Amino acid sequence: MKRVKMLWTGGFDSTFRISQLSRFNIEIQPFYMLNPERKSRQNELDAMAEIMEMLKESNQTKAKFLPLQIIPKDEYLDDEIILQAYNSIRKTDFIGTQYVFLSEFSRQHPGIEL
Repeated sequence: MKRVKMLWTGGFDSTFRISQLSRFNIEIQPFYMLNPERKSRQNELDAMAEIMEMLKESNQTKAKFLPLQIIPKDEYLDDEIILQAYNSIRKTDFIGTQYVFLSEFSRQHPGIEL
């Protein structure tokens, strides 16, 4: 059975993709980046748990869900290329700091869906 690694932020896009993938005969390994500074983190985790249960109970779901892997953002070392790109963008536009550690996570997990 094919396994799909998916970074699930709790946002609309990744939740849609998890729902879409649930209709295939695959294993889904969801990952969540835990940022202790993010005030909405518990709301996201609660919503994700509720969505996961709804998907598991759906008669349209064919996928097997593996347990959500919660990864502290501090486990990822700074990537100089990502930091340079981030700082370059920040000179002209606003971009949130979450994009640094989400990018670092994705570079260290080749093939993960974002």
